[in-house]
Amino acid sequence: MSIRSRELVYLGWQGEGNFGDELIYDYWRAALGRKLDVKAPLILRKYLMRRAPRFLADRAKLLGRDRAILLGGGTTIGFAAWANHTRLAQRMFGAHHVFSAGAGIAAADDSFTLRTQPQDWNAWRANSGLRTLGIRGPLSQREFAREIGWAPVVGDPALAYPDVVRLSPITRPVIGLSLGSEGSSRFSVAAVAAAVRSAADILGYGIVLFQMTDADAPVNAELAVHLGPVEVVEFDGDVVQMMNRIAGCAAFVSERLHGTIAAVAAGVPATPLPYASKCDDFWLSVADERPRLTATSSSEEMTAEILRSMEPAVRSGIAARTAAYRAAHATLAQELREWLAGGTSEPGASSAATQGERE
Repeated sequence: MSIRSRELVYLGWQGEGNFGDELIYDYWRAALGRKLDVKAPLILRKYLMRRAPRFLADRAKLLGRDRAILLGGGTTIGFAAWANHTRLAQRMFGAHHVFSAGAGIAAADDSFTLRTQPQDWNAWRANSGLRTLGIRGPLSQREFAREIGWAPVVGDPALAYPDVVRLSPITRPVIGLSLGSEGSSRFSVAAVAAAVRSAADILGYGIVLFQMTDADAPVNAELAVHLGPVEVVEFDGDVVQMMNRIAGCAAFVSERLHGTIAAVAAGVPATPLPYASKCDDFWLSVADERPRLTATSSSEEMTAEILRSMEPAVRSGIAARTAAYRAAHATLAQELREWLAGGTSEPGASSAATQGERE
């Protein structure tokens, strides 16, 4: 019996000028050796109007092929909006399976996130095609186990980026700083600036600001008032270039989650400035503890944490856990490649949480 060819339809937030989402998309393309150029719009209007010609061309390209949705990553599972995006992609592309590996879930007590992104677990439970091959961190695992079933913690997929894309950073004695979450910061900009300046002075380092998305430009402008003239690296769509600049830092401080993830992936000492449960979730996965800083931390506490991030014991523990997650993602990528090539085993069949596997 002949095996029909298979293809993945990518569903994510790529194309919106956000470094984290482009980093995840770039990872999956490199890890799977696929262009992943069939991308699902998020809303029906884009299928029927603005992107209608592209959608029709993509559907024609998929004729005669089995297809599945690849949910790219980020904090998506559980949200009502992403349940709708996923169901729409399945319906419009005629796909049953939805593969997810390394996506995160907002904690049930994360009022900051859930006030703008409500959850609808009934919608996710109703999706019989969901195949969760792994989850980002222990908080996500707890939420998923409570609502759907068990799934292994595999870390964020972007942790494995250096395994599939060659980086060539130029190392410099600087502290990278990425502050902001959609146009503002939950932290005192003045306190963060003072903390990073103090750490840089102690270490004899310079400071470089990183702008992961245009929305954070106002925060960088405010930082410049406190720090004076400093270099600003703006994300322009070139993921490799941005990763090289992050990898070239001697230390990295980030409110943006994927600023922290990129630094950890590159082996750079990282200090997270957590503003939502997704930040706690990731840091628990690699550091085995929640971030020690909060939005009310003093500049002195922040400086101490930046210096602590560079201690060998801290770095080695994070590196060991990161290596394990990178190996897990290598296995998942291999399973997906084998499935795409016509393999009979479903990716993650031995560990995926499916409908009915409730704890």
